[in-house]
Amino acid sequence: MAHTMETPVKPLEALELRVGYKKRIILGPLNLSLGSGELLVLIGPNGIGKTTLLKSLAGLLPPVDGEVLLDGKALSQFTAFGRSKKIAFLSQNAPLSWPFTVEELVAQGRFPYRRWFGVESQADKDAVEEALDRACLRELRHRLATELSGGELQRVLIARSIAQRPQILVLDEPVSQLDPKFQITAMDLIKNLTQGGLAAITSLHDLNLAALYADRIALFSEGTLLALGKPQDVLREDLLLRAFGSELVIGNHPRDGRRISVYHPLPKAF
Repeated sequence: MAHTMETPVKPLEALELRVGYKKRIILGPLNLSLGSGELLVLIGPNGIGKTTLLKSLAGLLPPVDGEVLLDGKALSQFTAFGRSKKIAFLSQNAPLSWPFTVEELVAQGRFPYRRWFGVESQADKDAVEEALDRACLRELRHRLATELSGGELQRVLIARSIAQRPQILVLDEPVSQLDPKFQITAMDLIKNLTQGGLAAITSLHDLNLAALYADRIALFSEGTLLALGKPQDVLREDLLLRAFGSELVIGNHPRDGRRISVYHPLPKAF
């Protein structure tokens, strides 16, 4: 695909993309782009294909049809190690079976640069230290990751992705099992990363978190992209009703009237 000076290359682009398994299309066709410094949030009903889409955008699952471009180049042309230097993927409920310390787990993010038996370079050490700082994990660095709370562990896993020093962060439901405090902590961390220039795309179930943090929201329904745009343009009662089949009320955030909030309607009196 040719890009002109008037059309700068986006870090990540999906062109007429159809995703699924064994030639069975779950979602698509769709066109998406992700800009540097942007947080794009995917929302939609369970089972709509958000996880499948994220895996395809990260290069972990080949699309059924269409193309994903990374810096204007077909993602399929990158080696696994080359792709991992540019894209960090954090899966939902990432398994943790070995009792690594926090520092050891974060250091695994340097695997694309030094492989299994590579010697740790100064660049590797610097990247780990930066990741521990960004995620506020210095005091926990020697703790076993298996002993951490869910919120602490999620920060560690995000820090591991930071240590990769990727250009793009792809996260699948990163706060789905966290309490409100740690949800905010994790989303603040992700938002701060994008404000530093990182591009991030994530799926969320919490529509209010999407409203608060997203630069743009992609709303999916019945295998298609229903709406794409700023939160106030996508989080509309008519669109949410079409997507979720449930009435939701949109109002102003009680502390900031410029932001929107999503409410369930009052229960009927019995």
